[in-house]
Formats: sequence, C-alpha cells, structure tokens
Amino acid sequence: MKEDDITILAIETCNRLKDTLVAIAGRVATRDTELCGQKIREGEKVLLLYEAANRDERVFAEPDRFDVARAPNYHVAFGGYGAHFCLGASLARLELRIMFEELLARLPDIELDGAEPSRLRPSNFIVGIEHMPVVFTSRSD
Repeated sequence: MKEDDITILAIETCNRLKDTLVAIAGRVATRDTELCGQKIREGEKVLLLYEAANRDERVFAEPDRFDVARAPNYHVAFGGYGAHFCLGASLARLELRIMFEELLARLPDIELDGAEPSRLRPSNFIVGIEHMPVVFTSRSD
C-alpha cells in the first residue's frame, strides 16, 4: 500500500473515531416505531449521536481500535450519507491530508506524550482537541 493511501485511510479512521459533530438536535418521533429492538413511542424525543454510531459493534469489529486497514469503513462522520451529508466534507478531508503531510514532513518522529492526556473541548455539539501534548526531536534548518 502506498503512503498516500495509508494517509487517506488514517484520516477516515480519525474521522470515524472522533467526529467533530457529536449530535444532531433532538427529534420527536412522529409515530410508534422500533429501532434495533428499542421501542420508540410517538412523541418521544430522540437524539442522533454520531460518535455512538461510529462505534457500533454491529458495524465495526473492535470499534475503539485505531485500524487504518479497516474495510469497509462506513462511518457517519460528516453526517453519513444522503441529503444531510456535509457540503464541506471534501474540503475538510483535503485540509487534514495537507496538515498531516506537512506535519510529518517537518516532524517525522512526532508522537503523543503519554505523560498527560489530551483534552477535548467540552461540548455536546461540536468537539475538538483543546490540548494534546506531543514530543519530537528538535532540528535546525
């Protein structure tokens, strides 16, 4: 597998494991229904949680494992598929690819500093990494 292919697969894995969109605003069931064995009554509120869907054990074997070779990887980052798919998804993927390419070109040995955990932005709607300690070898150009 080419390095570019691995980068693309890694980006999709990152998107699946930490989708920036956590949830879509609550919805109200318009009729009684059942979803995956859970009964939902007309008038009940439901919440769409993308991160939960992206870690569904019925879809992803070992859903918490970072696996760039996972195939297929039908995640619902960017809103999944269909009418509500994010119009900016292609731009976001391009930005991530360029960011990783440039970061790794400049800091080829970068890795997480396990001494301190990363911190996420506290939100029930949009998530992002606020603080992520890393270590790398300094170089002089």
